[in-house]
Amino acid sequence: MTTPSFTTQSQTTQSANVSVEQPGDQALVRLFWLAAVLAVGLQLWLWSRSWLYFDQILLYRLGTDLAVMGELHPWAKAMSGGTILPGSLLQLVIGAPLALWLDFRSPTLLLAMLQLATFPLVYRSMRELTTESGARLLLILWALSPWRLYHSGFLWEPGFVVLLAPVHFWAFVKLRKSTTTVHAIWPSLVLGWVVLAAPQLHPSGVILSVGAGLLLITRQVRPRWWAFAIGLGAGTTTLIGTLRLVATGALHSPSGSDALNLFSTYALKPLAYWIRVPTSDIGRRIRQSDVPGVEIIVVVVSATVLLGLLANWKLWRRSRSKTSTEADRYALTMLVASLLAHALATAHPQGWHSLVLLLATLLPVVALFDTASSRTRNRWLAVVLTIHVMTTVVVGLGHPMFDRPTDPAELRKVAPNNLPFLELVPIPFGSGKENWEGALRNTKSR
Repeated sequence: MTTPSFTTQSQTTQSANVSVEQPGDQALVRLFWLAAVLAVGLQLWLWSRSWLYFDQILLYRLGTDLAVMGELHPWAKAMSGGTILPGSLLQLVIGAPLALWLDFRSPTLLLAMLQLATFPLVYRSMRELTTESGARLLLILWALSPWRLYHSGFLWEPGFVVLLAPVHFWAFVKLRKSTTTVHAIWPSLVLGWVVLAAPQLHPSGVILSVGAGLLLITRQVRPRWWAFAIGLGAGTTTLIGTLRLVATGALHSPSGSDALNLFSTYALKPLAYWIRVPTSDIGRRIRQSDVPGVEIIVVVVSATVLLGLLANWKLWRRSRSKTSTEADRYALTMLVASLLAHALATAHPQGWHSLVLLLATLLPVVALFDTASSRTRNRWLAVVLTIHVMTTVVVGLGHPMFDRPTDPAELRKVAPNNLPFLELVPIPFGSGKENWEGALRNTKSR
């Protein structure tokens, strides 16, 4: 509608400053709230279906050593590639909830609650960096990402370390411009803590550490260095046990490969994961799900990789034409950090190693949607979200991580006989599940 000729200049200026939502914006708002509700429901549903399976037994034992025995280990666990997971932070985040509720689901409940707590942080951070629609888009895609939902639905380290990705992004947003000392203290301190805390939750956390270093070197962030140093000191407190072993020469890393990925084709594999992580394609998790028609679902899910390809092609064009945004530069910095971290690692890249990049990988997708017309954006966004939800439901119903056997004898297929501590693990499955506890304790002798 055109402005009537009798409108005064002051009225015109005031009207121009008022943000009027268009029908397309209203549709995005509805998708925004629908995604939030669905994400909460799916998060709690996956939590209710989780159980102990492979690595979860090791982590549960790690937590019960603290919660029941009062033992705080100097390092968490041995990792692939001949390394260890340093520090006691992982044991603390698993053992603390077990001390309150001695049930294998308590650490995962804490994980689920922390995952939901990232929603406002993701939204507010992106709103400072781009448009309102961009902030809504990022939260929608973050909340319903099958990668995030799957890995945070059960007890596993990647689900914890990905929590620090929104914190890392928030610190970048707050420190990207020169600001007053008061407003820069807290983000500087937090960024320093993340640098040392992330690798204690999972080796892939090194990507956040390298990313922070690149952001500092390229002056994309301007912290208060004394606050940053305090943050590093805070991150060191949970590393004291490991550092003490290193100082005395008592730390012996497990044997493994000494060959760096830098000298193999594995150095480029993170590029494939960068394209896949923002999509529905969570790889073999779909193929491993025992549901009818899974072959057709695999084809549909695999097709969503085209979204990642298109979004990153657009990102590359913007970077070449020097029209990239601050969000683009953050995404590219984290991609370089991933390539560097994986190149200097000995463990071969896996999908869960790139989970910590989820938020960064979503930024090119958000830009792709945000530059489209409202009708096109909302139509394709609805399609993508439908596939996201379908993927999560299929995995939740049919994947072994969430499809618990009804016959205790089935545990022989998933609980390896070479885990010598199984007969020592107290598994409080609850009333009526004593047979499961007995099966776990007797697994080794079968």
